[in-house]
Amino acid sequence: MRTRSPLNELNDLLSAYIAVHDDVFSRSFRRIIPIPGIFQPIDWHGQEVLAAIADGIEANTAEIASLVAKESDVSPVHDAVTACACYSEALHDAVRRLHAICSRMEGKANGSCAYSMPEYREDLAKYRAAEQQYYELGDVMNMAFSVLRPYFA
Repeated sequence: MRTRSPLNELNDLLSAYIAVHDDVFSRSFRRIIPIPGIFQPIDWHGQEVLAAIADGIEANTAEIASLVAKESDVSPVHDAVTACACYSEALHDAVRRLHAICSRMEGKANGSCAYSMPEYREDLAKYRAAEQQYYELGDVMNMAFSVLRPYFA
């Protein structure tokens, strides 16, 4: 028997993603002044957590859709599920893009791949656009959450 709703689990996944995002983009002296021997190397292993978060987002989106699939196409629940799916896709895209940045930065840090500053800036711009998209869908998701909450009580 389920103890938490998939909507609450999606919120937990969002919180975990934000924690990784904040860790990756935090301002610290070791990131600003990477002096070998004084500061420890930056840990770019966040991609492992991000991969698990992406998998969780996909599973939760599918679960939400399957639990309310019996609703008609014109019901408020159908609209809420559609909004949830759009939000989940946007969040999933942002997570995947941050995962790619972390993977490439780790490769650069350990010398296994080249990652130029122009490539990083391009990837970062795409990530910021994906991030903005899920931000913009946040209010719609909150309304969808209020409609779907009774189905997961």
